[in-house]
Amino acid sequence: MLSVILGVSGAVIYGVSDFFGGLGSRHLGALRLTWLSVIAGLLSVLLTYQLISGDWANIPWQALFWGGLSGLCGSFAIMFLYASLAIGPMSIVSPLGALVAAIVPVVWDIIVGRLLTPLGYVAIVLALIAVVMIAFVKTDKRVRVNPRGIVFAILAGIGIGGYLICMNQTPSDSGFQPFIANRVVAVAVLSIAVLATWVVSRLRARQSRPAGSPRADVVVGERGEVNWRLGLLFAAVCGVLDTAGNVAILTGMRFGSLSVMGVLASLYPAGTIALAAIVLKERIGIIQFIGMLLALAAIALLSLT
Repeated sequence: MLSVILGVSGAVIYGVSDFFGGLGSRHLGALRLTWLSVIAGLLSVLLTYQLISGDWANIPWQALFWGGLSGLCGSFAIMFLYASLAIGPMSIVSPLGALVAAIVPVVWDIIVGRLLTPLGYVAIVLALIAVVMIAFVKTDKRVRVNPRGIVFAILAGIGIGGYLICMNQTPSDSGFQPFIANRVVAVAVLSIAVLATWVVSRLRARQSRPAGSPRADVVVGERGEVNWRLGLLFAAVCGVLDTAGNVAILTGMRFGSLSVMGVLASLYPAGTIALAAIVLKERIGIIQFIGMLLALAAIALLSLT
């Protein structure tokens, strides 16, 4: 039961973080937004670890290795996720990425021979159906689905699934330690990516760009207009929230199954969709609503396993 509570809590926090990440990407660009958010996440992890433990001399290599590998997966995952959310519509690309993220840990558990109870698999299938219903539903006809956003969402889901698998390999008593390596690697990878794209953009500065071309990609903002004030604010919020969600999910994996936590974490679009409906006025269809109810039913079943 505790693992389910932690999984749902982590999913909700993820959803809120991703909503602000999508908005921030529109003002600053997904790559820069992601880079700044992981820096904020690293600072929050270092401060939290110092306050709780402060034991920097006895960090096991397994925590550093798997934590660092998870940082590699997670840095690309969140970059592609924010890029897909910036392109939108959020109510489509967010659940699609979540579906892929849910499938990857389940497949991994099956490959390595970790099995659940029959009721657990029923709940997982129900949750996957719920995510599909939330994802593949017609929205307002004025909303256009960008194929590039779909590709980014799928890549983000693969990265998130890989992140969960890596974090599940960390020692059960390592606490916050894997997140230190996770954020250090993520900051390093994204710093290189930011520098590389800056160099490329300088080399292409004299090239003209057709008016009205899409700008919501992994490099620049949706309208080609950088707003550092809003971008930095969204990055700070995303970094802290994403770290909190990660802590909840990792703690839940200590008490439960990787497959279960992967499915629960994949329910994060509920928070994103709710905020998109309230703030951006994106419509929630009846099929999406039914999908959310199925997700709640799946959560209830998982709490019984």
